[in-house]
Amino acid sequence: HVVQNGCDAEHYIVGGLEPSPDKRIINIENLSRPVIGYMGDIAPWFEFSFIEKAAMKHPEWSFVLIGTWKRDGKPPRKFPNIHIPGRVSYDELPYYVRRFDVGTVPFVFNDLTRVVNPLKLYEYFALGLPVVATSLPEIARHKNLVYLAKNADEFIAGLESASNEPSDCPARPLRVTVARENSWRSRGDKIIRLMKSAIEKKGNSGRL
Repeated sequence: HVVQNGCDAEHYIVGGLEPSPDKRIINIENLSRPVIGYMGDIAPWFEFSFIEKAAMKHPEWSFVLIGTWKRDGKPPRKFPNIHIPGRVSYDELPYYVRRFDVGTVPFVFNDLTRVVNPLKLYEYFALGLPVVATSLPEIARHKNLVYLAKNADEFIAGLESASNEPSDCPARPLRVTVARENSWRSRGDKIIRLMKSAIEKKGNSGRL
């Protein structure tokens, strides 16, 4: 049995801590909108070229990548509208994510990402955020709630659509529902059900 990734939806909906003004890694409230956001390691599987091409086409947008830089070299500084302020504690992360207008999961296609089940997708969903993501199998399962992309042009088109998504879009409450359905509590309940079923089968057959 496979029990997939889960999230702490309520941590993003109502939880987290607000950092004091002098400890904020970025004054996200003062950036030009929309704010296109990402949270997580900026690692080799992160398709940075998608972000650069989008930043070039839309210099009026702000791109905020919150996380640890784990690629070769230092973060590039070619585009003033791409902000890579670093990582924050899990307790403070919701403060920044709530100020995203669009969440992103721009991953490359490789053997690793083909089977990844991104936790950040459910965390964006917890806030009802529109999400633009590479069309990976685990993300494509939610194709009615995500703007999927297979290349840079589709990624930019998805950002353009997502940034114009109305606040009363019916998909927003559905995303929150999906996040809650994929909580760690729901995963724990599934594990308990599987264990009970296995125990009952053992009781009937005398062995697992």
